[in-house]
Amino acid sequence: MSDRFVLPGANDGEAKGVAAIWTRRRFLTVPAIGALALAIPGESRVSRTNPLPESLGVEILDTFPHDEEAFTQGLEFHQGTLYESTGLYGESTMRIVDAYTGEILRIDRLPERVFGEGIAVVDNIVWQLTWKEGIAYKRDAETLEVLDVATYSGEGWGLCLDRDSYRLIMSDGTSTLTFRDPQTFGLLGTQTITRAGLEQHDINDLAYVNGRVWANVWKTDNIIGIDPDEGVVRSVVDASELLDEDEREQLGPDDVLNGITHVANDNTFLLTGKRWPTIYKVRFLPEHELDPEDGAAELPRR
Repeated sequence: MSDRFVLPGANDGEAKGVAAIWTRRRFLTVPAIGALALAIPGESRVSRTNPLPESLGVEILDTFPHDEEAFTQGLEFHQGTLYESTGLYGESTMRIVDAYTGEILRIDRLPERVFGEGIAVVDNIVWQLTWKEGIAYKRDAETLEVLDVATYSGEGWGLCLDRDSYRLIMSDGTSTLTFRDPQTFGLLGTQTITRAGLEQHDINDLAYVNGRVWANVWKTDNIIGIDPDEGVVRSVVDASELLDEDEREQLGPDDVLNGITHVANDNTFLLTGKRWPTIYKVRFLPEHELDPEDGAAELPRR
């Protein structure tokens, strides 16, 4: 059976020249718990208070085109609209994208001295981080117009909205997550994140879902599920086979997995990477829960 789904903004008349969408399924797992424990330095730290995270796999439900020139830093799917932040000095942008075709519907280019980073949508605004500039842009979600700016110390990497506690959660490439006011960007607190008792560094793009923060780990094919209040990594997802060998050979060393957002209507995720040709619609599942006949619902339209 086919689980091809219709993405927001899908319009065959506007999708000229777009290659046909294809569907692939692949289930990935990380090493067994016992083997993983042997590979962790200082394994004596693993205990009831510092448990090993659960191992999850990725089920690929569908794929659609992604701009191969986009150095993706942040991805956000909100009420049928796909937002994307891209980086690199002189090339950074904030975009609204047709999720079905990959067409750029609206774009705002950042100043050449600014490197764009993670994003989060809060009601009718979008916050966009910058890497080393210490500036967060507060944008209108419809027009992308900059309404205000806020400043912060340190680097900006990933950003998401904790809808339960109504706070922004921000990463800076270290093992620390920062909590911020969603209207003013003011500092509310911090939390150090550990994995099996060791600090988890290189936390990058973020997505918040039902009490858990899902995060890319920079320059790896892993996505981790974090309990932000306890400061513990609860899950590790292996996404190493999202790209096939031919696709991977076409990418540079910096073109790594980066870009994660939740699709609320069917509890799936959209994943991509820097200069990747594809966005993947996936589910994170343990192997025994995988149902190869169970497709995904359509994404809500804008």
